[in-house]
Order: sequence, then structure tokens, then C-alpha cells
Amino acid sequence: MIISQGKYSEQVLGINKIKGLIKEIITNVELVGNFKNHSGKRACATQLYLAGVDEQDIVSRIGQRSESAVRKNKRTNAVIQESISKVLNPPKKTKCEIALTSEMDLDVSSLLAKHSDNDEKGDTSKLCF
Repeated sequence: MIISQGKYSEQVLGINKIKGLIKEIITNVELVGNFKNHSGKRACATQLYLAGVDEQDIVSRIGQRSESAVRKNKRTNAVIQESISKVLNPPKKTKCEIALTSEMDLDVSSLLAKHSDNDEKGDTSKLCF
């Protein structure tokens, strides 16, 4: 049967039926992958956490014995992961090009000696630092 026809809607289920429910759902909707009952618990814990539900309430809802078990089952979402990465990764250094013209009276030899990453050391028309 198809989910939209109400087979998996509001109804009382026994423990034995619940144990095989995920497998039955995955088979009927033809999903490919390794899905177990734990997958459902983990998804539920994550969604409740992201919605701001207290960890103790999540514990009672999904049947875990402790808050530490709930913490293990939560997955961080992509937005949180991205913000963490931005904090931990330093900004990339960018090179700045300074164009020197013949009208400029600058002695750049000391700069050239300090920065060996210039493409052409003899060419002082463009310097990269």
C-alpha cells in the first residue's frame, strides 16, 4: 500500500509491528540504503533538537535512557556546520598588486629582497606582497 492512502497514518501499533515498520516503509517506497529503526530515532532527535525542544523531553519522547544518548543521536545541520567552519578556518590571504609607474620615485629593492614570491624579481612594474 502507499503511504498517502493512510496505511501509516494514526493508528495503534504493537511492539512487534513497530520493530518491522521502518523496513516495511523503506521497502514500499523503494528507497535504497541502509535504514534501520535507529535511523528514525536519530532523525527524530535531530529534528526535535533543531526545533528547540529540551533534551530531557527528547529523551522521554524517543525512549533513550539518558541525555548523553540523545547527544550521540543528534546530527548537526549544514547551517551549523558551515558557521563552525567559518569560525575555525582563518580567512585566506590574498595577494595585492601594486602597479609602479616611471613617475614614482620609489626604492623597492628592500621590498624585493624580503619577498621572494614575486614572479620576476627584476621587473618592478608590478609587485605582489
